[in-house]
Amino acid sequence: MFDLQADPLEQVNLADHPDTKTVTSDLTALMLQWQETLGDDQALRSENPKPKEVDYSNFKQRRDRWQPDWIYEKYFR
Repeated sequence: MFDLQADPLEQVNLADHPDTKTVTSDLTALMLQWQETLGDDQALRSENPKPKEVDYSNFKQRRDRWQPDWIYEKYFR
């Protein structure tokens, strides 16, 4: 949660600020209700977030129509 007028670059997170506790609680309750409606049982927060590992071993890269021929020749063949 950010004050976009005072902090347009979103540097100060206000979610845990005492002045926004009521708003944060209300928004969290709405999110939990929406999760229940959707059948989503994932936690809203993680105490120890870890970066997602991505496996590209089965990824087939395709040329898009805007790539020039030299890019295609250099990287796709």
